[in-house]
Amino acid sequence: MTRVQNVSDESLGWDCLSTAITGSQLANREFSPPEEFIPGIIPTGLVMLVGKSKIGKSWLALHLASAAASGSPVLGGIPVESRPVLYLAMEDSLRRLQSRQRRMGGPCSDLLYLMCDLPNNPEDPDRKISPLSVVESFIEKFDGRSPVVIIDTWGKVLPHYPPRRKEGAFERDYRLMGMIQDMSRRRPDATIIVLHHARKAAVDDFVDAVNGTTGLAAAADAIVVLDRNRKSTEGRLSITGRDIRGAEYSVRFDEDAGLWSLYGDSRSEAEKNARESHIREALSDTKYRVIDLVNQHPEGIGPKQVGETLGIDNKMASEYLRDGVRKELIRKISRGFYGPVE
Repeated sequence: MTRVQNVSDESLGWDCLSTAITGSQLANREFSPPEEFIPGIIPTGLVMLVGKSKIGKSWLALHLASAAASGSPVLGGIPVESRPVLYLAMEDSLRRLQSRQRRMGGPCSDLLYLMCDLPNNPEDPDRKISPLSVVESFIEKFDGRSPVVIIDTWGKVLPHYPPRRKEGAFERDYRLMGMIQDMSRRRPDATIIVLHHARKAAVDDFVDAVNGTTGLAAAADAIVVLDRNRKSTEGRLSITGRDIRGAEYSVRFDEDAGLWSLYGDSRSEAEKNARESHIREALSDTKYRVIDLVNQHPEGIGPKQVGETLGIDNKMASEYLRDGVRKELIRKISRGFYGPVE
């Protein structure tokens, strides 16, 4: 076992606290607010966009790229500032991207760069330049202009970086994602979005939907999960991150135009619609009607009034109300009275 020698700062020739600050210094320091790529939804930094195959995440990626480059609204009306964007679409062809671009409509910008094939290495024409080298070069080229890079998909990146000796899958994922995170940290105004496939199995926590090892999610600054039943145009956009408020938004996919938009007139309404969708999925029809009735009574409502309004007996109404409290869908205000979650 390696032993740590007891040596002083003086013998080392440096101060072990040279980069530390005190708690009071931190409390008094002023920081500029964190930058955002899509205001209120997607921050700058390293972001994972996760979704099951063939539900429209590449359509969303192209929509984000086109809107950000041209300064057009995204998701049905959220303003985005114009900036240089590289869409590294390694699962697509230029023909397909052109077809999708024409279907989506909207302005085409010279600030949008589309790449399906990696460039040849000038020092070795038989080899391609690695995708992460392309990402870093683009960010450096447009340093200070809030550049955006969208990598579609992570599965196309991995073959360029074989595992090191005795390196497991987690260590490999964390090492490569850490490389991308370092790029974004050196340039806080940059955004790097990595598309990845979701697990096929259902999960309770949407963060667990990220396919592969936990090293992927651990290194990301934010995770955005797009979920949709292929037979429906309605879906859900779930977001969590280090420096952002976790939220879920109800979204809709226009299959004719290939565009995603928030389902609601505002972010708050789209968030409310997502909550109601969760409740509908989790509860039977009667339970949902009970929770919906409680949410209409901020002053509180009891089982007797619930039973009379919905035509169920008081005992059953009481059980539905207690179950709603256990699931944190409603709260108990006082004995025999229940109200909406604050």
